[in-house]
Amino acid sequence: MHSACTAWITSSIAYPRARAGITDMWDMGRRGWVPVWGRLAQEAEAAGKWLRAAQLWGAARFPALATPERHEAYARQRAAYARATAGRRLPVRVTRGTVALPMDGGTVPFPVHLMARRRRRRPGVLVLSGGVDTWKVEWHRMAMATALATGLLVVSVDMPGTGDAPGPLAPDGDRLLSALVSEIRRRHPGEPVAYLGLSFGGHWAVKLAIPGVVDAAVDIGGPIGVAEPEEPIDVLALPYGMPGILGNALGLAGLPRAAQRGSVPYPPRHRYCGRHSKSRMVASSRSWLRW
Repeated sequence: MHSACTAWITSSIAYPRARAGITDMWDMGRRGWVPVWGRLAQEAEAAGKWLRAAQLWGAARFPALATPERHEAYARQRAAYARATAGRRLPVRVTRGTVALPMDGGTVPFPVHLMARRRRRRPGVLVLSGGVDTWKVEWHRMAMATALATGLLVVSVDMPGTGDAPGPLAPDGDRLLSALVSEIRRRHPGEPVAYLGLSFGGHWAVKLAIPGVVDAAVDIGGPIGVAEPEEPIDVLALPYGMPGILGNALGLAGLPRAAQRGSVPYPPRHRYCGRHSKSRMVASSRSWLRW
């Protein structure tokens, strides 16, 4: 099992039960990935533990919405999360909504989760996103803890091509996030805006920091460059099922083929992002799971 998935639930007994029960990642029999996690999620629902149920449904839909059963698990995750955050006094104020972002002569709906301390909120907004397989519901606890510890308004989003973010993953996906930052500045004039990206989300943190779209950025484990500026990344050689996960985020109908290797050359500026960035930035190539 991918370690990013287990990080959501290692504090409960669900993980060892799932590990003992699952024999196949894609089979839909009783010992398949989605059915095993789904049964654990239903147990949590029956006990009224809606946040745990949301986490378990998130494990069921992991790592991508590649099958109808995972689409159903994702829908049930969102429904459970809505129950978990409504009518319950959490340590922070949680608002789930959709922001209409002006883009290309129209508007694009972008679902967001907002979290803020109930008292003594500090000026400033932090946008938080994960990567291609761990989305904003999975980052609920981190977003809540960050809002409590910093006093900032935390805006959790899914990166382009994932979750309920509009549109597929694309090289110019930062345009969507830039539009979000512009809308945040319109609603919170004069307040600094920062971006915290985990895993692939760190890539977008860097892309927003370099031109100064955000005032500060933190990249934890995100891809920001390679040895040479024109050296490609061989997508098909990536580990942990990442070719299929990225293919799903890109909107492909199936696994990438050799003819679609999707070599991704990074612009030269990414090699020297610390020197040329217009924003304060912290980048770590270490996995956030080892912190």
